[in-house]
Amino acid sequence: MYNNLNRIYEKLVEQYNVVQTCTIDDEIYMYKLLNKLEYETLTSQIDDELDLQDAIVENCVLYPENLDIDDMLPGVVYELSKIVIEQSCVMPEDRLLMLELFTSEMTQLDNVIICLIMRAFPAYKLNELESMTYPELYKLYSRAEWFLINVLQEPLEFSAIDSIKTALYGNQENNHSDYYNNGHDEELDEDGNPIPKEVQESATQEQGRFIGRNLNEVMSEINNSGSKRAPMTEEQKRELEKFKQQFPDINMSQDAMYTGLLSETAGVVRNAPRKKF
Repeated sequence: MYNNLNRIYEKLVEQYNVVQTCTIDDEIYMYKLLNKLEYETLTSQIDDELDLQDAIVENCVLYPENLDIDDMLPGVVYELSKIVIEQSCVMPEDRLLMLELFTSEMTQLDNVIICLIMRAFPAYKLNELESMTYPELYKLYSRAEWFLINVLQEPLEFSAIDSIKTALYGNQENNHSDYYNNGHDEELDEDGNPIPKEVQESATQEQGRFIGRNLNEVMSEINNSGSKRAPMTEEQKRELEKFKQQFPDINMSQDAMYTGLLSETAGVVRNAPRKKF
């Protein structure tokens, strides 16, 4: 019985797109929503409320098939018509709530992106775009954005990339961009603040002493009592272990950038943990 009803439902969805179900007195009903034209036609032609209820049920209830209104209890017809009316959002107060909801959703970036795609490429329909994966949608948007600006000559009032960066990083990203645009190399400390140029140059000189040199020679120099590198603290060792777990593909033993660190943490090898979204 269940499998049969499921097949009927899927077939109706293919035909009507949106199909709802309800149960009244242990009887299952499947119905479509009233569209604007149907609602206006029925209400303009039928004045009697009971006749209007009958017409709504006859027009919208799809299962059971060949439904006979005369054989149904008046209370069931009333309940069915009431459900269809409510779900169709045809009443003014329902339309207001619906419009407020959908308007508020337009503050979401993805909905703006979909609108701009439809502006650039009208062949795409709303349901089709909303069913796309993010890689498909964003790839298509990058083409639509270029087409709008360069072909249709329509300047955009916002940048999708900047909007996402702002959502992720707040104003920090803009501060970093300003620093970079002022002619600095954008190098940040662990708190996300730009590192002064003189500090960067000093660090670069320190690292430059080891680039391209034999690993054993570098390790010997670092471990020499005259080395400026202070011994690693326990906290630094733990942070290094985290780094090695996060980036297992980096062969630190062959990269002079990391020499002098491995000698203090050798012998610990772990697989990188899976990251959670």
